[in-house]
Amino acid sequence: MEGTIIVSPSEVIGILLGVCGALGTISVGVTAITKFLKWKNQPNEDQNKRLDEHEERLDKIDLKFNDYDKFFANDKLRIDAIEESGRYTQKALLALLGHAIDGNNTTQMEDARDSLQNYLINR
Repeated sequence: MEGTIIVSPSEVIGILLGVCGALGTISVGVTAITKFLKWKNQPNEDQNKRLDEHEERLDKIDLKFNDYDKFFANDKLRIDAIEESGRYTQKALLALLGHAIDGNNTTQMEDARDSLQNYLINR
């Protein structure tokens, strides 16, 4: 038995402490990497959570995209009507200003009155 290996108790303790230290270091490294990845992905998780909440709220409303198109079409019609009303009002104001300045423009005032009257009747 020429190849007998004799290990002293202090060497065994040294090896065990070295292994425990290596495991501790690896554990701390894995924990740090895990925390970093969680921190890095946190904005995406928050955003996904918010989007899920919005989708749930929209599902409760039970509206389809066609309903939104109808709402937009109604809004456009209303805005167009407001613009048309403004044009008639501005035309009548211009006729009044022209009449106030020189006392004439009675035909322009009558035309403005007739167009405003037709608009209000046919609206």
